[in-house]
Amino acid sequence: MMRRKFLIAAATVVGAILGLTLLALLYLNVADLGRYRGTVESLLSDALGREVKIAGDFEVDFGFDPKIRAGGITLANPEWSAEPSMASINDLELEVNLWSLFSGPILIHRIAISGAEVRLEATEDGRANWEFDTKQAEPDEPSGPLRLSVGVVDLHDALIG
Repeated sequence: MMRRKFLIAAATVVGAILGLTLLALLYLNVADLGRYRGTVESLLSDALGREVKIAGDFEVDFGFDPKIRAGGITLANPEWSAEPSMASINDLELEVNLWSLFSGPILIHRIAISGAEVRLEATEDGRANWEFDTKQAEPDEPSGPLRLSVGVVDLHDALIG
């Protein structure tokens, strides 16, 4: 009798978790995630130490392999550069393995970039725009290399100079 009650309670909890997970995935698939564009821009800008802008579309299709699409992306140059932006991308799509986000290393199945322009610059005193002024971790914070595995990179209509 006690075992049966436990099984019913366990099945109820598991069913509720699965149901909430499905509802969350359904919401994320139909919700307009473009409102998080500013948050994503801010996180990327803080991580790189330079302004990142997403002027075009910003969409996320959730599933076991979520797809992230963004357009009109620009990465600012350092202040010493005469050019305002170091890089621009017309269209970017990432397909990520969902489970790898939790277990690592992060597995990116595919990166598709279309309409990219990257301007590399160096000064006579040795400064280069591909060197980023990233924030160092506090001594108490764990840090280490970000482990990524990338399957396929599709690059179309790109200029690097």
